[in-house]
Amino acid sequence: MSAQFTLLELERRMMNMIRFGTVASVDLAAATCRVQLNDNHTTGDLPWSVQRAGNVRTWSPLSVGEQVMILSPAGDISQGVVMPSLYQSVHSAPSNKANEHVTDYGDGTVITYDTTAKKLRIDCAAAVEVIAPLVELGGVGGAAVARVGDMVAVGTGSSAGNWPIVTGSDKVNAS
Repeated sequence: MSAQFTLLELERRMMNMIRFGTVASVDLAAATCRVQLNDNHTTGDLPWSVQRAGNVRTWSPLSVGEQVMILSPAGDISQGVVMPSLYQSVHSAPSNKANEHVTDYGDGTVITYDTTAKKLRIDCAAAVEVIAPLVELGGVGGAAVARVGDMVAVGTGSSAGNWPIVTGSDKVNAS
């Protein structure tokens, strides 16, 4: 092996240690993607980095067209890991405030937590479903929320007694 070949191979590997591109395809079942590199080369299937993958796991698959970076040990792209993501003009930052943590799901649903105001805001494009044995609205020990069919005690007057609630909100449902 010549010194010239060795030098060229080292240069090629060094240039491939960090590469930028856009997601060309996603295999959800395998949690891998292919990346279109800036030189019009498309990688093979590569895993993408995730926030957590132990007892606590997160799932947020990449999108086709999303700009990413590939980190490749020893410059071997076939051994690379896709690092999400970089803002771009098509997918800009959903906020520019230091005190906000924002997740924009792209369908009109946005979850924002403001650390200064200590306020969580959920703007949901459709229904919100909460499945839990107990839901505390307003904190532990707050006033009970009555549902259609629940009995209400009326203490005085001509309607004194226990009466069922017969109508309720069409915006809040409970089972």
